[in-house]
Amino acid sequence: MEALENALASTGRVPKIFNTDQGCQFTSAQWTGRLTQLGVKISMDGRGRWMDNVFIERLWRSVKYERIYLFEHSTLTAPRASLLKWFDRYNDWRPHAELGNQHKTNFRVSALATVAISGLTPLLFIFPAVKAHEIYSAVDPAIVTQILDWFRANDKNVYKSAVATLAGNRKLRPVFIQKKSLADQYAWVHKTLKLNACETIGEHLLQAYLMAGQQSLLAMFCDGLGIPHDGKGSVVGELPKKLDATRLAETIDRLIGLFDPKLLTVYLHCFNLQTPNGWPELTEKLNSDERLVLRDKVEN
Repeated sequence: MEALENALASTGRVPKIFNTDQGCQFTSAQWTGRLTQLGVKISMDGRGRWMDNVFIERLWRSVKYERIYLFEHSTLTAPRASLLKWFDRYNDWRPHAELGNQHKTNFRVSALATVAISGLTPLLFIFPAVKAHEIYSAVDPAIVTQILDWFRANDKNVYKSAVATLAGNRKLRPVFIQKKSLADQYAWVHKTLKLNACETIGEHLLQAYLMAGQQSLLAMFCDGLGIPHDGKGSVVGELPKKLDATRLAETIDRLIGLFDPKLLTVYLHCFNLQTPNGWPELTEKLNSDERLVLRDKVEN
């Protein structure tokens, strides 16, 4: 009632209609009597309409745990750019269970291909870049340990949030994971990040680590390809639509002598995720250059 009276006093206006749900506070004689006294028409949602909020609240949970809590922003414009990127991926490139774990763009392409087989439209094939969960499946566990060690040393809240999110995805209480030894925690996190269902959190962890913990690598890569950046490797403006294959090869040759080839390969795969289906030049390089591996080959 206090909130209602404050709203009436601060605006100096009386609404024509007032809509609420069917909570007991809104069906009380005190509430309905005050609205009736003011000549306000009373409107209430139908029974079971709380379900309408489930979808949007699930979306906000994803936004918070997959983007907002994982990144620290130093300017007011940074969160906007970060959220625009997240929603672009959510709307067009994130796998959705209702689409058979396809993202909407590939789902549309699959539909086109199905029609094409019937001879109604040209057939279109898409060869997507390696996804984050596939990186975790192939990468040397030492690289994952390096990443998690960095978060624990430099931003422990991100590590805790990641564990909580992954535990929630597996329908586990975070404390169940936190009670494990550190080595067992890392092993569980790595194993869980290999799942397609954890694609988004896995990609965000890689991005956060590379952007904060490997800035020199990112900056040198951008410099080598002539991509404008903020001095720390974060791209400024639009990403290039095409990569110069010669400059790409020369840049990789230079970087592979300065950084762990496995870490460099992780970064190149993550960079390739920044555009739908990756850049053909970078995808071809990752597939053909024997130095770009996610883990060392085991000799028989």
